[in-house]
Amino acid sequence: MKIATSKNVLDNHQWSQAWLHYLDRSHPFDPYKIKDIVSIVPLPDMAEVLIFTDRKIFHHDKNSLETLIELGSTQEFYSSKKSPSFPWVSLTYTLFAIDKSDNPIWVNPLMIHHLYHIDHFLCLEMLGGSNVFLPIREDQLLSLAEQALDLFLSLRLVDSLQAVDTPFIHSLLEYSYLKLSSLDESTYF
Repeated sequence: MKIATSKNVLDNHQWSQAWLHYLDRSHPFDPYKIKDIVSIVPLPDMAEVLIFTDRKIFHHDKNSLETLIELGSTQEFYSSKKSPSFPWVSLTYTLFAIDKSDNPIWVNPLMIHHLYHIDHFLCLEMLGGSNVFLPIREDQLLSLAEQALDLFLSLRLVDSLQAVDTPFIHSLLEYSYLKLSSLDESTYF
C-alpha cells in the first residue's frame, strides 16, 4: 500500500514517518486536559491510540473505544451506547467510528476540512493538520458523517451547521436532509 509513504498521512494498518512525527509531539493521556476531539486514530498493530485535539496530541495505551469510555468520566456524552455502532455526541462535538471493531478510527465531522484521494484511497485532512487514510468508500464516510451530524443537530446542541466553514461541511449541506436540519428555526414558521 502506498498510503503510508505519502507525507503526513496516518494509515492505521502501516507504520510511516508520520506516526513517529506525531508520537514525538504527543503528550501522555489526561482526560481532564481533553475538551474537543478532532480524531482518535489507532496505532498500527497495537491497542494504542493518538488523540488529536484542536491544540494538542495525546497518546493513550488503550484502544479507541476504551479511550472514549474513559473520556466519558470527564465529558458528558449523549446518545452513546458505549459502542462504535452509534455516534458519540457531547455538548460541543460529535464522533463517529469508521468501522465496528473495538479499535476503530473515530472522526469528528465538524473538524474535517476536506476529503481527497491518493492512489484511489480516501484520505481526510482534518483541521489542525492531521491527515488520515480511511479504509472505506467515500459514500460510506458521507453517510456516517451525515448520521452523526443529524444526531448532533437533533439533540439541539447547536442550531445550525451554517457557522462551520469547511469545504467538507459545505458539501454535506448539499444533502437535502442535513440542509433542512440545519436551517434556522425561524424558517419553519
